[in-house]
Amino acid sequence: MKLKIDTHIHSEKSTDSRQTAAEIAAAGLRCGIDGVIVCDHDIPYDGAQKIDGIYFLPGIEISTEFGHLLGICIEKPVAPTRNFAEAVKRIKDANGLAVLAHPYENHRYKKTDIDGRLRKIASDLDGIEVFNSRAAQFVKDANAFAASAAAAYDKPTFAGSDAHIPCEIGGSFVEIEVTAPTCENIRNALGKKGNSLFTYGTSKRINTAKSQFIKLRKTSAPFKRYLKFSLFAAKCLLYDILRHEKKNFKKL
Repeated sequence: MKLKIDTHIHSEKSTDSRQTAAEIAAAGLRCGIDGVIVCDHDIPYDGAQKIDGIYFLPGIEISTEFGHLLGICIEKPVAPTRNFAEAVKRIKDANGLAVLAHPYENHRYKKTDIDGRLRKIASDLDGIEVFNSRAAQFVKDANAFAASAAAAYDKPTFAGSDAHIPCEIGGSFVEIEVTAPTCENIRNALGKKGNSLFTYGTSKRINTAKSQFIKLRKTSAPFKRYLKFSLFAAKCLLYDILRHEKKNFKKL
C-alpha cells in the first residue's frame, strides 16, 4: 500500500503552535495525506496513533548546536539536548531516524558556513529534509541547497510542511510503499533512498507570523515584544501581497 506522510508537523504542545490532534486529522483529510509525524519542539509525541483515519507517528524536533534535528518514528521518549552527537545517539537508541531539518533556512548564516557544518555531521545523519514548506520564506534556495547536500552525501531525502497551523498541513510530504502501516514499516520505508517527494511550494510568511503570535501568547511575553512582532507581521503580510506566488505542485 502507498502512504503519503507529512514528515514534520507541530501540535499544541509546541510553544508556537495551537493545533489540536483533531484539527490536524481534519486538515490531513482535507489535503489528502494519510499520516503525519508529530515533531514538537524538544517534546516527544505520545498521543493517539490514529485519528479519523489519519496516522499519527511519534517524533521530536531537538534544538542542537548544529541546528534542528528530527527524531522520526521514535519508539520511546527522547529527552532533548543541545549536544548534537548526544541527540543523534538518543534518537537512534529509540530506534528513530536522525534527520536534519531545513538546514539552509536561517538567513543569518552564510551558505559556506552551513556547508562546513554539514561536512562535520553528515556521517551521523539518517537523512536530510529537502522539502520544507517554510524553509524558503527568507532564503529562496534553501530547499534546493538541502537537496544538493543530500545528493552529495548520498542521504535519504525527506519532505515535511513544518506546519504550525492547520492550513499548512500537507504542504510537503513523502509517498512511500509499505506492506502494513506500522511505525516500524513506515520508518524503514522513509529511511530508504528514492522515495517520491512532493510539495505545494512555500508557505506564506504570514503563517510564520501567526505561529510567532501564538508563542508570544503562550509565553506571556512583555508588551515590547508585541510591538516588535507587529512590525514583523506587517512586513510578512506586505510581502505575501506583493509576491503573488502561484502554488505549483512539484515532485522530486
